[in-house]
Amino acid sequence: MQDTTITRSVITSVAVAGILIVGILAASSSTNQAIALKPTILTLSAYPNKGKVLSPGTLPVSLFGQLTSEGSGLAGATIRFIGVQHAYTITDSVGHYGIHVRLGAGTHTIEAHYDGDSNHHKSSATIVIPVIP
Repeated sequence: MQDTTITRSVITSVAVAGILIVGILAASSSTNQAIALKPTILTLSAYPNKGKVLSPGTLPVSLFGQLTSEGSGLAGATIRFIGVQHAYTITDSVGHYGIHVRLGAGTHTIEAHYDGDSNHHKSSATIVIPVIP
């Protein structure tokens, strides 16, 4: 009877240890995936990058750039904007994006943001555009 109790105790201990090891390996795998995210670079340019308001009191500006990771453009990524009314755009097949906005007089700080995904880190870019009345 005592041998059966010891055997059950050993089997239970081995089973618990196995479950703990599986849990540790699963957590380690998840951590490695988070660390393995690829870096991204987001550029932001404007044309013109400064100017004087035109009729009807605004300056038309083209905002454009590219989202890359490890030297290649990222297609189909959403780029969000802060500082302009146009909220977002999607990158093309080589990671390029562009929007047209109208800016009133003043100094405009415009930010472009890529929020990242399951494979890529987030990134952002900022530009300041002065518009003279």
